[in-house]
Amino acid sequence: MDKWNASERKAKAALAAKDALEPNGPWQEDRPMTEQRGVPVVLRLCGPVQVEQGWMVTEGRIWVGKLMDASQYVHALSDVKPRDLVEEIRTRARDCPQYAHRDGMPERAVHPDADVPAPSGLDDFYAYCETANDRLPGMQHCTAIMARDDLLVTTHSWGYKPDIRAARAEVLDRLRQVVPIVADAVLAA
Repeated sequence: MDKWNASERKAKAALAAKDALEPNGPWQEDRPMTEQRGVPVVLRLCGPVQVEQGWMVTEGRIWVGKLMDASQYVHALSDVKPRDLVEEIRTRARDCPQYAHRDGMPERAVHPDADVPAPSGLDDFYAYCETANDRLPGMQHCTAIMARDDLLVTTHSWGYKPDIRAARAEVLDRLRQVVPIVADAVLAA
């Protein structure tokens, strides 16, 4: 129980502040803490990326605004090294050009190795983007994944414009703004 409580406190401490993205992305909601055992999913990229051993505590925070939509999920892991999951995600992004995020929906196109600077002090970092046609044709979704000690943190930015290249550039720019804020919170946890 002490280990569980410590993981819960650490996951909460690693969330960026609610007002961290004001005024470009006001805080919208916090996702309640969850405990999952067995094979919980931390991300979907060419299938589920799962924690195969132990358990996971998750905390989430979402910001939605006119200029910025972003989210952060902190997964405190008991028996799996977060940097191993970052490597799995990196490999999937590079090896899987497209996939169906949900059965029967249009496929997402994967754009690996997004140009997002890695913050210093993390155990590992990776970023990629997707064209999320299952949400809206041409919707852009970019994700950064951070590993630090027993924490795996995902941060997402998304948006849409009729010009896909302009949309991806804007969403990537948003992610570049959010990553240092999230990384500071993770490093301070």
